[in-house]
Amino acid sequence: MQTAVYIRKSREDDKKQGHRLTVQRERLPDYAKRQGWTPHVYDDGHASATRGKVEQLPERTRLEQDIRAGKIDIILVIELSRLSRDDTMQDYVAWLTLCSDHAVKLATLSRILDPAQHSDWMLLLMEGGFSSVEMKVLQKRMKEGRDQAYAAGKFLGGTPPKPYRYDKGKRQLFADPDLLTEIENLWTMA
Repeated sequence: MQTAVYIRKSREDDKKQGHRLTVQRERLPDYAKRQGWTPHVYDDGHASATRGKVEQLPERTRLEQDIRAGKIDIILVIELSRLSRDDTMQDYVAWLTLCSDHAVKLATLSRILDPAQHSDWMLLLMEGGFSSVEMKVLQKRMKEGRDQAYAAGKFLGGTPPKPYRYDKGKRQLFADPDLLTEIENLWTMA
């Protein structure tokens, strides 16, 4: 079986640098070989698969092209949400349809599902639904956190306005005396 091993992680965790990617890169091809499958690795590394960002996944695009060309029999992922993290489920359902249309099964380390089978389609939709709800909850919590930080006057990233700079060590903004002088001079000239 021609097996696409798809690898992706949403973001780097400072405390476990690359751990989930390492697990995927080591375990998935090894698992495929133990099953007697021929693994072809598609590795997008650290990349988001949320709505509006999937265009930034070149390996997922290559995988889709290979599916359409009839080169893939099964896709192996650490979890099904690696293919899509779309909170509307539109992208996820499009993947299920693509796989169903091209007789491609979806596998994790614990199961194989065939989207062409009605019962498996239902299970895949349920799992996608759980992932979609989880994304909505996470997005809401992150927005609430940003709103609270903003209301408390905390710096949320980006380039601070002059005369401020961000001290990474202290994790706070400070007024840079040189930039302050520059701003004062500008105001005087104005």
